[in-house]
Amino acid sequence: MEDLIELRDGWWWPKYDRKCYPYLLKEHYVPKTVSDFCNKKQVIVQAGGNAGMYVKMYGDIFESVYTFEPDPVNFYCLTKNTGNNVVKFQSCIGNKRELVTLSYDRHRDDFKRSNSGGFWVVPNGNIPVVKIDDLNLPICDLIHLDIEGFEGEAILGAQETIKRTKPIIALEIRGHGDQYGWPDQRIKDLVISLGYEIISSVSHDTIFKPIV
Repeated sequence: MEDLIELRDGWWWPKYDRKCYPYLLKEHYVPKTVSDFCNKKQVIVQAGGNAGMYVKMYGDIFESVYTFEPDPVNFYCLTKNTGNNVVKFQSCIGNKRELVTLSYDRHRDDFKRSNSGGFWVVPNGNIPVVKIDDLNLPICDLIHLDIEGFEGEAILGAQETIKRTKPIIALEIRGHGDQYGWPDQRIKDLVISLGYEIISSVSHDTIFKPIV
C-alpha cells in the first residue's frame, strides 16, 4: 500500500489524486464552521472519511470521532493521518446490512482515477454496509455526511440515534442522490420529518438543527 501513497504538505494522500486534495484545501474551513453550530463537542459521526483531512480537523475539535471510509487506499491514508481519538471503519453506511462495491468510473482520466473523492456505492461486492444506529451511541453532537448521494439511506439507518441524541446534521446535498432515488428535496424532507429545520449552509453542506 505504501507505494500507492505520498506525503503532501504533511498529509498522506493517494498518489493518483489530482482533484480532491486541492478542493479540500480550499474548503479547509468547513469542519470548524460546521462545528460552531454544536453546543457541545464530545462525539461526531463523519462519513466519508476520504484520506482523513476533515477527520483529523474534527479530531482536533471533538473528544471522539467515528468515521467511515470504504476505499482501501483512502482508508490507509486516513489511519496514518488521524489520532487515537478517531474510531475508524472501512465500510459504507446506509440502511441495509449488505455487501456493496464502489464505482470509480465517474472520475477517470485515461482510465486512471484522478479524484480520491466522489466514489459511488453500487450493488454487489465485499464492502459491508452498516447503520449508524449499530453504534448505539449514547451521545452524538454532530452527524456530517458527504457520501455522494447515499445520505438519504444513511439517515434512514440513523433514525434511532437522531431521535435519542438530537445532533446537528450536516449533509452534502447537491443532486447526487438522484441515482439512488433520493432527490435533494426528499432528503431534506426526511430530516425535517425527524423534527429538524434548516438553519444554514456551509459550502455544499446543508445544516439542520433539531427543533426544541
